Order: sequence, then structure tokens, then C-alpha cells
Amino acid sequence: MNPFVVKSCTLPAISLGRKAHTLIQFHDELKTIPDGCFYMHFWGNRLFPRFVNPDYHNDFAIWAYEKINDQFLAERLCVIDPMDYPDMKSLRNVVIQTIEQRMNEVGEERSKQIVEPFYFVSSKLIICNTPYKIETADELAKRVHKLAPSSIFYHVIDAKMRTPLKMDDFSTWLQDYPYRHEQLIKQLCSIDASFLSLTEIKKELVRICTEFKKE
Repeated sequence: MNPFVVKSCTLPAISLGRKAHTLIQFHDELKTIPDGCFYMHFWGNRLFPRFVNPDYHNDFAIWAYEKINDQFLAERLCVIDPMDYPDMKSLRNVVIQTIEQRMNEVGEERSKQIVEPFYFVSSKLIICNTPYKIETADELAKRVHKLAPSSIFYHVIDAKMRTPLKMDDFSTWLQDYPYRHEQLIKQLCSIDASFLSLTEIKKELVRICTEFKKE
């Protein structure tokens, strides 16, 4: 069986020079911004934590709450889970539909100028090799607590977005293990990566792998 090769990643911000001063402008920009922009604004604050409202998990929701002062819109945007959609096109559509629904509700308020506009930023995930390899499921239990946040991001969050079965890379690797650990895979797949910080995801990984090792 091939060893699990631990990778790292970075998510450099790419300025688009585009911004929205009103809800209408925000809606119109969402139609044409690149897919990498949605990736950045939904996941970027996981890899590069900022001091923002912890109740809102993506940049769109944070802007709606803090700058527009629209808690209703913020909550609707916050509950959008990008992992529920097969691709960025589907995610884009649901975000746009959410904005359109709110614009119909607020009427003329959709044209109100916002003091602090929304700045659209794109990104492209850069994957880096590390010298670390994991040979067995038992070794995974020993190594997981040493994984860097960027490795957690790539092997859990990004993996769930890029793999057809929405699985983390550890679970995918374990499926090919000579002695499959069904319960371990099931528990790893149950981690709610959409609404947990990287620190919280790592704690869950450590807990699950530690319990597996004891058994």
C-alpha cells in the first residue's frame, strides 16, 4: 500500500480591483467574478484567521452583518454550505438567488450606498510537498497532532471540495488500506469541516485517531 504523503498549501490573495458599494452592485459583480473568488471568500478566513464575528463563516455574510447591518441577509448567507454543491457554478447560483431574494424584500434599500464597500479578492490554491509520510493507520494516530494548519486545510477542507465523494484525504487513503477501518473512516467523514475552525478540526482528528489507537 502506498504511504500517505502529507502536503501543505497556501492561498495567495489576488486583487481583482473590483468592489461593491450597494447591494445591487454586489449582486451584479457576483455574476462575473471568477470561481477562485468564491473559494477565497468562503474558505480564505480559515487558512488566514482574522478577528471577525465568529458567528458568520464566510466573507459575504460578515460584510452583510458588519457593513450593511443586515442580520437577515447575513444569516442566510452564513448557512450556505459550499460542500452541499457539486461545483462553483452551483454555489454561485445559490448565493445570487439569496441576494436577489433579499433585494426584493428591502426594496429601495438595495440602492443604499455602503460606507465600506465589499472588495472582491480571488485566489488560487498552491499545493506544496512536505517530507512527511504516514505508513499505517496506527501511525496516523501518532502523527495527526503534529500536522500544520495548512495541511489540515488541504487534506480536510479542500479535499471535501475537490473529491467526488466529498471525503477527506485520510479517509480516501484508508479505504485502500489492506485492513479497512470502517469505523475510523466513518468518524473521520463525520467531521463538519464547513463550520469548524482549523484548530477545531484538528482537535476532532486527534480525538478520533487517539480513540482508534486505544482500541
